[in-house]
Amino acid sequence: MHEWSLANGIVKSVLEEKEKNRAKAIRKVEISVGEVSQIDTETLRYAIENISRGTPMEGSEIMIDVEKTELRCRTCGHIWNFDEVKGNLEPVGEEGDNAVHYLPESISIFIKCPVCMGQDIEILGGKGVSIKKIILEVED
Repeated sequence: MHEWSLANGIVKSVLEEKEKNRAKAIRKVEISVGEVSQIDTETLRYAIENISRGTPMEGSEIMIDVEKTELRCRTCGHIWNFDEVKGNLEPVGEEGDNAVHYLPESISIFIKCPVCMGQDIEILGGKGVSIKKIILEVED
């Protein structure tokens, strides 16, 4: 359900940018979601659309891209992607999510390097949620 709180923050940030730039309308919003965050993009889209109703963001085109997560072992230097290991994560809670879903920063607790089995792991990309681009319509 944290998709709704993320959506609220996204809508708030986009509306602030519209005001800051004295824009007439918001045409398009591009959002990047890191794969390791395991955000349900359809729920996020639905939440954004609902929260933005009645605001200048209503009806804007919403693009959500999932950024692949790349991991690096600080011990041996091996680089791999999250797809290779996410099937090994134990489900938790009623929803069957895994703990990395809630705390991506804790990935080294739950995942080991497939080469050396080390747990000093760095997330190189594909973490978190960010607004990549806002296309505004401004008055001439």
